[in-house]
Amino acid sequence: MVRKVLSGGEALAAKLAEIAQKVSSGATVSAGFLQPDLATIAFFNEFGTTQNGAQHIPPRPAVRNAIAENAPDWCLVLADRLAATGMDVEASLRATGEAMRSDIQLSIRDFSDPPNAASTIRQKGFDNPLVGRTKDLLNGVDFEVSDDESA
Repeated sequence: MVRKVLSGGEALAAKLAEIAQKVSSGATVSAGFLQPDLATIAFFNEFGTTQNGAQHIPPRPAVRNAIAENAPDWCLVLADRLAATGMDVEASLRATGEAMRSDIQLSIRDFSDPPNAASTIRQKGFDNPLVGRTKDLLNGVDFEVSDDESA
């Protein structure tokens, strides 16, 4: 790839203004559980629940763990894709959303502590606290790119 070298303040300012114009669309990417029923289940697992004043489901913060571990990498994915696509914001946000979805799913698959109760393990046939027999929660992670003109 041949890179054009900019010299002089005016050329640099013009190029930065061009880049700013391309990426100032107000578009955003969101990742997580976009279906309301799955969002509710994910919320209860993420933060835990109580029943009659006692802990019923312990917190299993797989999504928060994914964010803490991977957010810097998601920024790099976005920056790399913007550079590789000539500042195509939508394509870059889609690539970032795919990385976010994949990392959240990996965090769900790898989550192990606290484990399921013995009765849940017997019922499911295995001990993966956030993956059920149908894998609805795992497969329900998704992302969306939206173009918010008000941003």
